[in-house]
Amino acid sequence: MTRTQLVAAAGVLGVAVCGLAVWASSSDSPPTAPERPRAALLGPATAALGINEAVSYPLKLENRQGPPSLARLQADARATQDLGVRWTRGHTAAWPRLSHDRWEREGRSWARMDTWVQVVQSAGLAPLAMVSPWPGNKTREDTDRFVLDDPAAYQAFVQAAVERYDGDGIDDMPGLAAPIHHWEIDNEPDLKNLVDLRTGETDDFATPAQFAQVLLVTAAAIRAADPEAVVVGGGFNRVTQAHGHGYMLALFQQAGVLDALDVVSVHAYHQGPGLDTLVLALQRTREAAPGKPIWLTETSVPAEGRGDWLSEDWQAQLTVATVLESLAWGVEKVFWHTLFDPPPQPGNARPSGTRTNSLLRREPGGALARKPAADAWLALAELLEGVDRSAVRAAQASGGRAWQVGSQRVVWGHGSVSVRGSWSSAQALLGGQAVPVDSQSAARVVDAGAHGGLVVLGP
Repeated sequence: MTRTQLVAAAGVLGVAVCGLAVWASSSDSPPTAPERPRAALLGPATAALGINEAVSYPLKLENRQGPPSLARLQADARATQDLGVRWTRGHTAAWPRLSHDRWEREGRSWARMDTWVQVVQSAGLAPLAMVSPWPGNKTREDTDRFVLDDPAAYQAFVQAAVERYDGDGIDDMPGLAAPIHHWEIDNEPDLKNLVDLRTGETDDFATPAQFAQVLLVTAAAIRAADPEAVVVGGGFNRVTQAHGHGYMLALFQQAGVLDALDVVSVHAYHQGPGLDTLVLALQRTREAAPGKPIWLTETSVPAEGRGDWLSEDWQAQLTVATVLESLAWGVEKVFWHTLFDPPPQPGNARPSGTRTNSLLRREPGGALARKPAADAWLALAELLEGVDRSAVRAAQASGGRAWQVGSQRVVWGHGSVSVRGSWSSAQALLGGQAVPVDSQSAARVVDAGAHGGLVVLGP
């Protein structure tokens, strides 16, 4: 079990959780939070919580075994709902795979998309749907040129899709109960342009100018069918690296692109011991598109891999820290990638890619099991319940991170972290054990729970 040390004396409160020492003093200077777009301050904080591909099914399994059962998809949707999640994101390379080329090859069938919509709406999840000419990942496998040969045909497909799910009573999907009004255009355009991820070599596939053409045609078609639709740009994959940053800047310089977008989408996968990668991604996106709402449509951290700090407990801490830091930066939606880790592969000593980045794990028998990251997400959702977005902000901290969440403050870091304020209670967020506060005691050792690392201070 983690040991916690509480040090308190004469106006200074000290809390140590899993090596984290926190103290509050009235002499600290006021916190300096990043300036946030006005729109990002509206609504409940829980409305920001989403999971990417929460209702999904691998293409290789569908090709081998056929479509997934409705029961399996519904079970995934319920597991998502049980985590306090409000949003889910559909993908053109995963489920429901709503791309123009696949739609044409499958006889213009809406069956897969209809099933996805039915499952999502039955679970009360808000949908962000993706639409694109070709699958949003590994696009080079489906086309050798990223140029619309027949823009009119593609535009007609997009309009038909938006019309089917907009809920206006015209050509709607049978049984549509929760319309789709948020559409994302394709995925990771900067990654498509890379020939070699290691060298950064590029070619003339999916250049900023070519992607701008796709984006403008798609946005126009979406709005033609649903004038109230929210148009979300395809999430940039690597804006923290030179190519991704340059690609984003070049795309936004294309005529009409920023005006066509209601929301800028960005991805931030990170596995370092802190939040530097996430912060850099948000900072660069804010600078490239000032005033535009930002959605973090894919983010996560692994539970295993390179780095002696990585563990399931560490992933749980980073899950909370990632979401709170994003909200403090004014991010409107945060989608974790993804709902569950796949079953372990025989002989795979070290998981690759994002195989350990999810909140749950799929057991070999098919059941879903919760990881510490899921417990952390649920604790965070409960903490945010009833809190307005305007009440989630960065707080000044020395040696770590602190966030104001309504009347409470969450503190996280390593070693000593100083924060400003006066608090009457302290509690480990992950585990829920109370951390006693005693201003008359010089020191006290308490139990902060099996995970530790995050302390909630209350007034």
